[in-house]
Amino acid sequence: NIKVTIVDMMDNPYINETEAEFILSGLDAEERAAREHGKIVQIGGLMYPGFSKKNIIDDFEVPANWSIFASMDHGLMNPTSWLWHTVDPMGRVITFAEYYKAQEVVQTHANIYHQINNRNGRPPVYNVGDPSIRNRNPQTLTSVQQEYVKNGVFIILGNNDKAAGINRVRSYLRKGPDEGSIKELNGKPMWVITRSCEKLIWEFSRYRRKQKLPRTEEVFNT
Repeated sequence: NIKVTIVDMMDNPYINETEAEFILSGLDAEERAAREHGKIVQIGGLMYPGFSKKNIIDDFEVPANWSIFASMDHGLMNPTSWLWHTVDPMGRVITFAEYYKAQEVVQTHANIYHQINNRNGRPPVYNVGDPSIRNRNPQTLTSVQQEYVKNGVFIILGNNDKAAGINRVRSYLRKGPDEGSIKELNGKPMWVITRSCEKLIWEFSRYRRKQKLPRTEEVFNT
């Protein structure tokens, strides 16, 4: 007594085709089939199968007139990571420096943050972090965000929507323009990472999602 109706995404007249394609283009073939056409597929494996050697470039010296941005994810037992990025005139994101350390206090992270900025020759235009850093510790009555402020590091809170973030990252792993002012970046994806960012490259290569059974199998197994 089960009836299955499969509906195509674009059967909805209120969905804009251009915006839909922007989101779908960042998905792998299996997930695109599920989201666009309602196909019953088995989703699992690497989160970013589009990441490859093409996304890795040699160390890059950021031109003096390009802005720098930094992002962070705080951890204690898990590593705290800081990443430094810039954007070329074609809109391509270039991640060129990283800091990755576990079991350290905020003061230590902040000191190294300032050291890397001195090495870069200037601080980031802004820093963005996981919204969880604003949560107060019930014992100290302070937050990670406040501790960074005490050490001269100001962090704005990012968007914590996991699905949207994954789709956005996948869209940036696509091939970029073939022409631009920086020849060595021509034809490279819209997000590239320098070889010196070994931990980020390692994370990209190992980030997997749990395998999910198709919904029909879940129903019948239950």
